[in-house]
Amino acid sequence: MKMPKERISLRLHLGLARWLRREAAARHTTVSAVIEDCVRREKDMERAEIFARAALKGVCLVLARGDKERAKELERELAAEALAEVKGARGGG
Repeated sequence: MKMPKERISLRLHLGLARWLRREAAARHTTVSAVIEDCVRREKDMERAEIFARAALKGVCLVLARGDKERAKELERELAAEALAEVKGARGGG
């Protein structure tokens, strides 16, 4: 069963609009489908980040053997290391 859709309009910078049209053509689909896919992926990534943050907090609390202050320190350290790895992988390190 198809989900109902709503028509919306938006304004994009010219370069982004051109990229969007090229991407839709490369995928053999519509501009709307590309936008919907991007928005859906962003929403999924937001959920994954929430889960990852909760897991990090839990793991740090276990590693700190219940010491909440030490758990916060570990959380900051691990988050900083992860951020550095992401920046390095993107070439921004």
